[in-house]
Amino acid sequence: MKMLTILAVLLACTSCAAAASQEPPHLGDYHVYFEYSAMMMQHVTFDTDDAGIHIGLAGYKHLGRDWYLGVELGAGGSLTMLTDSSDITMVELNAKRVFALGDAFRFDLGGGFSYNNVHFDDSGLFDWDDDGEIDDSVLGAQALANAHLKLGWFILGAHLKYMLTGDVEGVQEVEELEKGWDYSNLTAGVHAGFLIN
Repeated sequence: MKMLTILAVLLACTSCAAAASQEPPHLGDYHVYFEYSAMMMQHVTFDTDDAGIHIGLAGYKHLGRDWYLGVELGAGGSLTMLTDSSDITMVELNAKRVFALGDAFRFDLGGGFSYNNVHFDDSGLFDWDDDGEIDDSVLGAQALANAHLKLGWFILGAHLKYMLTGDVEGVQEVEELEKGWDYSNLTAGVHAGFLIN
């Protein structure tokens, strides 16, 4: 009986030592942050790109080692009421690997897939022509990079993401959209959030 007690104590001490020797996750067991970005939608059938803003909310869970899996929700669009307007909302599933640079700096690289709802309205404030409108859903794939500054449980950072989307079906009423188009986009901006251990 005494041997079993000693063995149990040694096993418990070994387990505690092993747990203590493991480094904590670089960005907590979970991390959540809000994004604010400039957005450029790169429609392949347009002569010029649509500039706008993007806002998003991201949440990630630590999977093990330096890997995280998370969901990002976002919405973006052009910033005009006078000409055509383009909008997109995204639901993304992403995986990323986090790297540590010293005690306070972290950066990550990753990517994933997305389901996106897109909207185009061919009407401006002073446009009385027949309007063309698109409401559709497309799949996408994205690559992302983030840099983070850890301040205790708080994080500040900057991010860059490129999303490639499928084509939207053409709209015959709008000459420039007859052959279809896409909502591929680039976003770059800042984010703020917190860690949960």
